[in-house]
Amino acid sequence: MPIGSHTYDQELKIGSTTKGMRLIRDDKGASMYKVTEETPKFDAQIRFAMADWKGGHGQYFAAQPDTYFDGQSIDTTVDNKIIPGPLINQVGVAAGALDAAPAYFCWFAAIGKLMMATTSQVYWYDGTNFVSKTTITGKTITDMKEYNGILYVAIGSSDKYYYSADGANYTQTDLTDGYADKFFVSPNAAGTSNVLWKSKLPNQLSSTTDGRTVADGGAEWSSAAYIGDTSNDITGIFVVNDNLMIGREDNLFHYDSDGGVHPQMDNLKHNRSTNNFKYVVDY
Repeated sequence: MPIGSHTYDQELKIGSTTKGMRLIRDDKGASMYKVTEETPKFDAQIRFAMADWKGGHGQYFAAQPDTYFDGQSIDTTVDNKIIPGPLINQVGVAAGALDAAPAYFCWFAAIGKLMMATTSQVYWYDGTNFVSKTTITGKTITDMKEYNGILYVAIGSSDKYYYSADGANYTQTDLTDGYADKFFVSPNAAGTSNVLWKSKLPNQLSSTTDGRTVADGGAEWSSAAYIGDTSNDITGIFVVNDNLMIGREDNLFHYDSDGGVHPQMDNLKHNRSTNNFKYVVDY
């Protein structure tokens, strides 16, 4: 631009947008800037590769299509390509949206279908859409698990849970202690077969070999074990190294085969949270 005809000292144009910039000047009007050339420190060796996309993107490695090299401080991107990972497909229901946000997923091996529950409805995936199979009116679904070919749906400590053998028809249990907030399946004390565990708020744990109705062959739940005191709730049940673990808002307990209750993380008494042990995965 001709001297004297411009408003800014520098202009930066990106697409159709132009931004003007003025240089900082001293009290004599001289521009206060300097030009430097600097090469960032880098390691010329690419030291490791990624077998999946979770850590970000990198240089595509043609010999192994699922592998991307990771380079620190060097340009390992692929020109004109964005590689974010697997294609994600949005799945809803045939008529539109789900009744509420998905809350629980469970693979129902007995019928070979993925089950999904919101807080009030149970769906199965038909390969294209989620199809509503039952609505539990006026109740709140709190968990869903399969055990011995039966799908169990917990609805909290105030109402007895439901079960289904086909994913479409549901029966409410008539067992004496048919109340559950969470379900979990793990081997019995002898390690010879699985049992169905349930927790009932705030701190009760019990098991059975069949949680259906008496007419269907259901077996009453064991006497409840009390995990910690009643001031905090059970938040999760899981297994670590074949040990049954009970997570609570204020501690982690090992429940042994003799009925012993062993606290593992007393420090959580000072870090209580409803999210403690809420999300646990074995990998």
